[in-house]
Amino acid sequence: MRETMVNSYELNVGEYFMNVEDIPETPEEIKAYIPKLMPNIEMGEEAKTDIKYITNPSIFVNSGECKVHGLKPVIDGQNFVTLKHYNNEYPNFRAKAEFRDGEYIVPKHNTFTLEVQHEDIHSMYFTGKE
Repeated sequence: MRETMVNSYELNVGEYFMNVEDIPETPEEIKAYIPKLMPNIEMGEEAKTDIKYITNPSIFVNSGECKVHGLKPVIDGQNFVTLKHYNNEYPNFRAKAEFRDGEYIVPKHNTFTLEVQHEDIHSMYFTGKE
C-alpha cells in the first residue's frame, strides 16, 4: 500500500516542501506542507490542526452483513506532516534565515528538500540539500 501511495502521488526520492511555521536555523523537526502529497489541502498562513473533513459512509459498497461500523461522520485533519532530519545529519539553513531578536529564524513558506526512503511515506526526512 505504501508503494502505491508513493507511485500514485508520484513522489520523488528527493521532493520539495515548505515549512508552515517559522523555524530555527538548525531545526530538530519541521512542520512540512508537501504539495504532491497534499494536493487537496491548502497550505494556508500557519500550521493548522483543526481542519474538518466530512466522511461519506456510502462510498463502501458492502452488503448488510459486511457493513462498515464505527466510521465517524467528521474526521480531523491538518495542513502539515512533521519531518525530522536523519540521525547523522544536522542541516543548517542560515542562508534562508533572518536575524530576529538575537537569533536566526527561517520564516515560514520557505522551500526545502526531503528524501523518501524505500518508497515508504512513513520514512521521509528533511535534508540540507538544495
